[in-house]
Amino acid sequence: MNVMYEKDMSFEYKLQKPQFVLDKIEDFQFTRKYILNYKLVDYLIENIEDNYEYEIYYGLLIDQLANESESSFSFIDGYIYCHEINHNTKEIFIKSLCKKWQHMWTYIQLKSNLVTEKMDMFLRDIIKYADIDDIVNMNVNQILTRYISSLPYFLRLVTDEEYNEKIIMILDRLKVVFIEMDKVNHENEILNHIYINDMYEINEDMIYVIMNHYSSDSIYNVRRANYTAIKNSKCEELIKYIDKNINEYIEKVFLKLNANDSEAEKIIIELLNNEDIEVENKNKIISETKFIINNINKVNIHLLWARLIENCKIKISWSNIISYFEHFNKQIDEIVINFLNEENNYLILSKQSLSEISEFDNSVVDSISQKIILCKEITIDAFKELIKSIKEKYTEFEELKDSSEDKINILINQGILILSPENYIMLKNNFKNEHIKLLVNNINEYVEKYEKYELDAEDIKKLLKSEIYMNYKVFIIEHIEDVEIISDNYLVDMIMECIMEIDKIKLKDVILENIIKSDIHLKTKVMLLNKNIDSLDKNITFKLLNVIGGKYSDITNYSSKPLLNNNHENKVLAKNLKNKNYISSWSEEKFGIRINTYQKEK
Repeated sequence: MNVMYEKDMSFEYKLQKPQFVLDKIEDFQFTRKYILNYKLVDYLIENIEDNYEYEIYYGLLIDQLANESESSFSFIDGYIYCHEINHNTKEIFIKSLCKKWQHMWTYIQLKSNLVTEKMDMFLRDIIKYADIDDIVNMNVNQILTRYISSLPYFLRLVTDEEYNEKIIMILDRLKVVFIEMDKVNHENEILNHIYINDMYEINEDMIYVIMNHYSSDSIYNVRRANYTAIKNSKCEELIKYIDKNINEYIEKVFLKLNANDSEAEKIIIELLNNEDIEVENKNKIISETKFIINNINKVNIHLLWARLIENCKIKISWSNIISYFEHFNKQIDEIVINFLNEENNYLILSKQSLSEISEFDNSVVDSISQKIILCKEITIDAFKELIKSIKEKYTEFEELKDSSEDKINILINQGILILSPENYIMLKNNFKNEHIKLLVNNINEYVEKYEKYELDAEDIKKLLKSEIYMNYKVFIIEHIEDVEIISDNYLVDMIMECIMEIDKIKLKDVILENIIKSDIHLKTKVMLLNKNIDSLDKNITFKLLNVIGGKYSDITNYSSKPLLNNNHENKVLAKNLKNKNYISSWSEEKFGIRINTYQKEK
C-alpha cells in the first residue's frame, strides 16, 4: 500500500486490513500527510481504548490535523461531513481535535474559506461534542463570543433539548450577548435563560423579539412609539433591564428608530424644555430623533438652539435663522454656516426673500445679508443659491476685496454688485478678471459712461476675448487713446482680428498710425487703412501711406505712377483713393495695379 511506501493516497482509499498497516508503520509516520486515511482513523478510534500504542498514534495524528495546513483541514472536513462515521466516533474525533487545537475556530472562521452554512455545521458539532472548557479555550480574542452573538438563528442551531443545559453553560462561560435573534414561536428554555439574565443587547431588533415572544399584543406600536409599548407590555424583566440602562436604551434604541416619526412637535418641545432630562440626552434626542420644530423661539433653553440648527431640526426659514443670529451677537457662526451649506437648506431658503420678512428690524435683515455676502466659509454652491434671497444692490462694497473670485462672479451675475467707479476700482485692484466681468455684464452702462473706467492693455484684451457683441468691441477699440497700449503686439493682433470682421472702423489717428507702424503684414496695413479711410482727411491718409512706405509713399507724390501688386486690398485702396479724389485714376495692368496721381495739387 502507499502508506508503506510513503506515498500520498486518497483520503477515501478503502483499506482492507488497517490493523496490518498499523503493525507495519512507525510513530513518526503519523506526522506525515500520506498517513491520512478515513478508514485508518476509524480503526484507531474504534480500538483506542484497548491499545496503548494506538492511543499514541491517534495523538500524533491529531497533532498533524491541528497544524492548520490546507490538506489537514480538508481531511477534517471530509472525515466529519463526507465520510460515513458513527455518532461515537464523530464525538471522539471532534472532542480530541477541539482539545488539541486551541485556534480551531479562528481557523474555521478566518482562514478556511468555508461558506456560512458549513461553518455553522462545525459550530453545531463543536457545541454538541467538545468539552466546555475546550470551547472556552477556543474563544481566542472573543472570536467565538462575537460569532455566536451575531448569529440570529442560534436557537435553531442545536434543536435537541438534551443539549440545552450545556448550551446555557456555554453561553454563560462565553459571556454571549446576542445582537440579533430570529423570532421564536414556541417555549424555549434557552431563550428564557437569555431573557431573564439580560443576555441580549439593548437594540430595536432584540426588544422586538423579546416583546413578540412574551407580550405579542403590545407589539403593534413598538416601531413608532417604542418606549410606550415597552412600558405597556408587562414584560417585567425587559422593563427592569431597560430602566437599569436607560441612557443606553435612549442612545441605542429610542433615538435611532427611523420609523419613530409620529411624535407631535409639542411633545418634542416639552422634552427639550424638561429640566429633569440630562442635557446630553436632550442633545441626543435632537441629534437622533426625527422631528421638526417650526418656531425655534418655542424652545426655552437657548443653548439647545445651536444643536437644533446643527441637526436641521428646525423649519428651514429665514425667520429661524435670523432669530438665532439676533440672539447670539448678530454673528454668523459655524453652526449657521454649516446649516446654510446644506443643499436642501439653501435651496429652500433661496426661494424666500429676506426683504419680505417683517418681524425683524430692517437693520437686522441688512446686517445678516451683508454677513452672508462676506462669509468666506459659505460654500460656492450654497452662496449661489442664498444670494437669490438678497434683493439689495450695492454700488460700493469695499469689504469684498477679500472675497473669492467665484463669489464676486456670482454677485455680479445676480446684479447685487452693480457697475460703479468704486466697485470697478475695488475689483481691478484686488481681482484678476472680475472687473472685466462687471463691465461685460453691464456693457450698456459702461458705454454710456466709459470715460469713468480706465482700461489698460490687459483689460482691452480680456474684453475683446469676451462674448460681448462685436459692436461693443468696436466701440472699445475706437476709444483707445493711449499709444503705449498699442505697444502690446498680442493686443494689436486681437484688434486686427476684430477689424477684419467689420467693414469700417474709426480709430484714433495716433492709434491707427502706431498700429500701421507695428510689425504687421503689409496687406494687413493696407486693409487697416482701407477700413479707416472714410474718416480720414487727405493729409492723414497720405501720412499713413508714407508710414506704410515703399511704392505706397509714391502715391503721395504728384506726377507719380506707382505700380502696386495686384491683390484685393490694393484694389480696394485704389478704389477708395479715387472715390475720395486723392488720385487721378487707377487701372489694372498685366503686372499690377497702376496708380495715376495728379500732376499738381488739386
